[in-house]
Amino acid sequence: MQSDDATSLISIVLSGSITPRRSQAPAQFAMPALARRPSDSQIADVVTFAHSSRGNHAPAVDANRLRALRPKDRVAKANRTGH
Repeated sequence: MQSDDATSLISIVLSGSITPRRSQAPAQFAMPALARRPSDSQIADVVTFAHSSRGNHAPAVDANRLRALRPKDRVAKANRTGH
């Protein structure tokens, strides 16, 4: 998370992630996808916090930029419901 570009971190938060299983690390850890739950502003706040923590001086993540990276079905639903 040393880059100013938060695209990969946004993608992990929206789509989830799972660690690969290897012989040295047979356990897998997973993070669920959050694209359908919190609002764009809430996710942008969380990503901004994670991206700028531990001494990294990354810029804030804009909710509009995050919205552009959301899965298309979530964006269509948000447009219909106003969320």
